[in-house]
Amino acid sequence: MTESGKLRLVIADDEQVSRSGLEELFPWDDLGYKITGVFRNGWETLRHIEQFGADVLLTDIRMPVMDGLSLLRSLREKGIPTAVVFLSGYTEFEYARQGVFLGIRDYLVKPVKFDELVNIFKNLRETLEEHENSREIRPEGGMEKMRQYVEAHLKNASLEAAAEAAGLSPDYASRIFHKYSGVSFADYLYRQRMRHAGALLCRIGMRINDVADILGYDNAKNFSRAFHRYYGVKPSDYRKSGFYGK
Repeated sequence: MTESGKLRLVIADDEQVSRSGLEELFPWDDLGYKITGVFRNGWETLRHIEQFGADVLLTDIRMPVMDGLSLLRSLREKGIPTAVVFLSGYTEFEYARQGVFLGIRDYLVKPVKFDELVNIFKNLRETLEEHENSREIRPEGGMEKMRQYVEAHLKNASLEAAAEAAGLSPDYASRIFHKYSGVSFADYLYRQRMRHAGALLCRIGMRINDVADILGYDNAKNFSRAFHRYYGVKPSDYRKSGFYGK
């Protein structure tokens, strides 16, 4: 975060027109972001973030030298917690699935719609600020490590594995998670899965069975039941309504 309180945003896209449009046509300052770097491939982007850091990365998936998936994987392997939003003209299932496994925050499909981008980055800022406040008020470092674990392992996350990632015992991890988040680990995992489910259904247009599989549900029926409990509508009706992010 900059001294003015704005989140540091880095943009990566190999298309000059797209880079210029993303940089110049959106109200980043009003949304609370400051663009600190614009790059044409993942390698340049990675070097910049390693040296200067970044709060948020908006990156194309298909780029020369190092693509968006490889860039995201490198960031996670190096322990760099930059929040990542994917951008691409490609909507193949495999790209989205790999991105979810690696902990992407959201996914935009070209051509980018103004309102959609504004909603995503507004919500993302609120989420990141909430986490930042949690670290300041609640010093247990294990909380953030468990959250990061969940983001990166939505399909098969468990309390035991999250506790191990944070260097805590499962019993202690369960207690501090509920104490400092206000919900149980299971409820938090459920909410995160549903948040990603909405994004996958409405922005990427995946089959409901595929979304269920990505998020760890053994069949579409169980997923649909969980989705209806969270959103109040069936996945198919939710997709038709197009109200995600509003």
